[in-house]
Amino acid sequence: MEAAPTISKPHNSTPEEQIAYLKERLAFLEAKCRALEARSADRRAARHPIHEALLEKQRHAFALHQAKVDLETSKKLGLPAPTITIHVPPMPASTPPTRTTAKQSTRRSKPSEEKRRKIIREIDKLRVKGAKYCTECDNRRLPPRPEWLNDGWPGRYSKAYKDPKWRKRIQSDKWRMTRT
Repeated sequence: MEAAPTISKPHNSTPEEQIAYLKERLAFLEAKCRALEARSADRRAARHPIHEALLEKQRHAFALHQAKVDLETSKKLGLPAPTITIHVPPMPASTPPTRTTAKQSTRRSKPSEEKRRKIIREIDKLRVKGAKYCTECDNRRLPPRPEWLNDGWPGRYSKAYKDPKWRKRIQSDKWRMTRT
């Protein structure tokens, strides 16, 4: 880490020397701001957005304080007010931290799954529920999910709906197929 440069304030100096001092002070402040930026650049990516906003506020406060000190110094010395230009980036709008959501799969489903989804959505548009939904599935010859065949599928939706285990599966499948 490099040491910060020091500036000695001229005592009983001419106005030109005092102006040179103020310019040197401004360069010192700009170098200090750059050093702060360099130190925080590594940590910025992992920093919480609220902490980043606080750091920005501290930078603004530091720059304003130093500008006031330089203005008061020039008034005490009887110099005309210096024109000090400090580039202060605009404050970012404070936004609440966003919740990350799981990325949706881009995997294409099988044609048989797409056919099932299409039939289920068509039945859902009819706004039928419960046993009527199952009767409509049977009328349209909707095939069951492939994994259901290994679990003892009763053969028809209306028959399966009478069993609480299958009722839950049918309702979950309908919800899953119509939510997207």
